[in-house]
Amino acid sequence: RRAARLRPRLRARDGPAARRRHRHRPARPLADRRAGAPRPRRGHRRHRALPPRRPAAVTARPLRATIVALVPLVLLRWPAPAAAHPMTGVGDFYAGMLHPLTAVELALPLIALSLLAGQQNRDTAIRLIAAVPLALGLGAVLGLVMPAPSGLLQANVGAMVVLGAVVAAAPALPAYAALALAAVPAATVGLANGAELGNQLSPVRFVPGLALAGFLLVTYGVGCARRLRAPWMRMGFRVIGSWIAAVGILTLGLGPGGLP
Repeated sequence: RRAARLRPRLRARDGPAARRRHRHRPARPLADRRAGAPRPRRGHRRHRALPPRRPAAVTARPLRATIVALVPLVLLRWPAPAAAHPMTGVGDFYAGMLHPLTAVELALPLIALSLLAGQQNRDTAIRLIAAVPLALGLGAVLGLVMPAPSGLLQANVGAMVVLGAVVAAAPALPAYAALALAAVPAATVGLANGAELGNQLSPVRFVPGLALAGFLLVTYGVGCARRLRAPWMRMGFRVIGSWIAAVGILTLGLGPGGLP
């Protein structure tokens, strides 16, 4: 009942309708504006050019993490004379797989080769995956039948410098240049492994294990380099190459014995 009593009063106080207040208002809009269909809101912004999108900045934190992760590897695995010897609980085949990882002058050239293969196109990468194990096996066979040259250690360290610099530059090499650049260091690494092979290990098992280790290193390196396509990851691979080259230059400067 209260609501019914209030309604007439509220209605009575309301003003008359607009058509009654402005009987002499012309039909056209006021201020001499042109009559037309309503436009969408903010329509004047449709023809504005968007600002160019800035490329994502490469942060220093991932690069710093890569460098910090590589320093312990360099300090712990500094070049030392490698000698192939039986490993406790490991057969001759697995000794051949693990032996390239026991010295920096043997492991870092193979790591640089894997990153270099990953930086090339698909066809060149596949050829390098096949060429590196073959060159390792041939070099190991040559090391069994001939004495190791006197400058073999310097040759492997020089391969670290060259391959690390190429990985840091990240060029797109022709197929023949990439094969030549990969076959020579792989052969010298295989020669160093075969020359250290004594009478306690079977060459028939050791050499295939060595070739398989090279195949797996190059394959995994190619997979990582081609799978991880973020800009900071590519820059990280190049930083690793520069550190491999720096380790080789430092080793050459300290002499064939490495650190005292």
